[in-house]
Amino acid sequence: MTASVTVVNYPIRVADVPEVWRGDALRIKFSLSDSDGNPVDLNTFGDTWASMFRSQATSSQHTDATVDTSHLADGYVIVSLTGDQTQALKQDQYGYDVQATGGPLSPITIWTGVVNVSGDFTRNT
Repeated sequence: MTASVTVVNYPIRVADVPEVWRGDALRIKFSLSDSDGNPVDLNTFGDTWASMFRSQATSSQHTDATVDTSHLADGYVIVSLTGDQTQALKQDQYGYDVQATGGPLSPITIWTGVVNVSGDFTRNT
């Protein structure tokens, strides 16, 4: 008899650093699949999802993102900020995370990463 154990450490650090221009909407798709490439049903992590962007982890100022959870069973969520939200951000690098609550590991941070916010030339922001 053999046993196999796969340890998955969360959060998953997102290597890509997207860039958004102030005043533009931002939309990031986060997906999770198993070792065979099949989507993982994200409902197993919880039924309530949240994401925040901060210039520093300890900063009291943050921007709440919208998390589209309509595709949890398909293995992905979409995190978005409106143009008004990115307009309110200063040009800087912001950390973010995507968390789930309401599941057996609650709360759990699934993804974390950074995004660069730059000024927009046309709108002179």
